[in-house]
Amino acid sequence: MKKKSQSNKEEKVENIFCTGSKCPCSMKRKLAVIFPYHQPNCLTEAEYDSIRTMTTPEEELGEIYGRVFNMDSEYSEKRLQQLKRIAKEYK
Repeated sequence: MKKKSQSNKEEKVENIFCTGSKCPCSMKRKLAVIFPYHQPNCLTEAEYDSIRTMTTPEEELGEIYGRVFNMDSEYSEKRLQQLKRIAKEYK
């Protein structure tokens, strides 16, 4: 029985990330509450991993920010903090 509950938890974790055209609306709504003026898009699993690692180049983080917030892809500490805030919601 415990094995099934663990596999169900793993499936739920996988489903929170965007996979192409499939986007979990519940996460998008949650992000809209946090950033009401930006209406951010959901993260992909690769973007989440890039944000969580401390060795990601600034250019790549800028590109992620640009896609998520539909804005320019310049890097700044404020934008990095916003991305980290979004990544925190995926835990």
